[in-house]
Amino acid sequence: MEEEVNGIFQGIRSDMNRLNSFWNSPAANALQENFAMLSPAFDQYIDQLDRFVLFLSSTAQAYQENESVLGG
Repeated sequence: MEEEVNGIFQGIRSDMNRLNSFWNSPAANALQENFAMLSPAFDQYIDQLDRFVLFLSSTAQAYQENESVLGG
């Protein structure tokens, strides 16, 4: 999942880098500047998502172990 999400974000970054090839204006520059400020949030989002996946996996495993112990 991490690779898939990272691939999506890399695609967005790539599209933003190509923006000047077809749109060159103050608005385009502002968009790129704002995107550059938000870009680090993508990496944080991926890290948080990865942690959440690990949490859900360990929770599911603990649930299955408890069900086995209880005879469920």
